[in-house]
Amino acid sequence: DNDSIKGAIVYIDKFGNLISNITRTDIDQLIINKGTKRLDVRIKDQTITDLKDFYAQGEANSINAIINSNGYLEVFSYMKSAKEALGVSIGEEIRVAIR
Repeated sequence: DNDSIKGAIVYIDKFGNLISNITRTDIDQLIINKGTKRLDVRIKDQTITDLKDFYAQGEANSINAIINSNGYLEVFSYMKSAKEALGVSIGEEIRVAIR
């Protein structure tokens, strides 16, 4: 729909970070269309309410999101595996929605 982007986890790196197929461009277009930067990233039963600028901004052992250096939405847990924390595998649905 026009209020969200639905994607999937397409890669899990050796640290347990979850890389999606949602791009920065996808998110920027959603923000432009809706006129707000307030968004939620939803994966499994977890809702992330902001994007970090770099990994060290994430609170230890919490679930966070970032646009990685390749321009894709990534879910991570600072100092822990997001894969293990969430019990996620490749193909898991991820959604970005405007609040």
